Amino acid sequence: MYKDTRRNLDEAYYREVKLQQLKQLADAKGLEQVTEENLHRYLPEYPGRHKVYRINIDGGAYFGYTGSTLNKRLAFHEIDSRTKNTTLYRTWREYKQHNPDFKAHIQEVMTFRQPMDALLYEVKMIYNHKKNGFRVLNDSAGGEGPTFHVKQRAKPKDILKHFDSVATFNRVMGIVEPIVPELPLIGDRPGKLVHTTRMEDAMLRSVGFDRLQTLQYYRHTKGKVRRRLRKAWTNKDFKVLLNFFTKAKQNKTISIR
Repeated sequence: MYKDTRRNLDEAYYREVKLQQLKQLADAKGLEQVTEENLHRYLPEYPGRHKVYRINIDGGAYFGYTGSTLNKRLAFHEIDSRTKNTTLYRTWREYKQHNPDFKAHIQEVMTFRQPMDALLYEVKMIYNHKKNGFRVLNDSAGGEGPTFHVKQRAKPKDILKHFDSVATFNRVMGIVEPIVPELPLIGDRPGKLVHTTRMEDAMLRSVGFDRLQTLQYYRHTKGKVRRRLRKAWTNKDFKVLLNFFTKAKQNKTISIR
């Protein structure tokens, strides 16, 4: 079987390429003809897939992240369920005592190209299920990757793909935000401002920005310009704000209605 080393292929194209390769191989060696129906038996897992998965036990749901295969991740969960003392594994052992034939099933919820997106979606799923009153077996808010935590690495442009504001994400993750000052605070340098993303979110809501426009603002606006806008917002200098948003509309950097 050919090994595909190209990591950036679109999944549909990847399947098409592999299907053609396997058909040629089957014809050359007189093997069973490969079709779309039996392709899964020959096709290696699509490279670079980061998954959010779900395990249901006794009416509760556990959400997790893996960059590996689902079966391999479930196997590690089964090993940990014998010794570890978390909500998931306690529920697992108790349910298995009353149902000796119980076999846990793992279900893929969503797949992503980047681990950051998968981890943020995991956080979102845990938060939404708790908010809607469902039983969640996660002890934490999620977002723990193999080498980093989303609290340390997530940028506003990443967060706003999954949450309505950065402030909501900070509240979910328990990140303490400083109080937004009503007036500029003078620090070591004259005119130095104490600001937060919550201040910026409030400024963008005041001009009617929706989630997409907020994402475009964080993605396309330079840090120097953002500092000037925050200072204008704090000083109630609406002329500066009006000039910026007018130019942004003319340049089509941000799609303002």
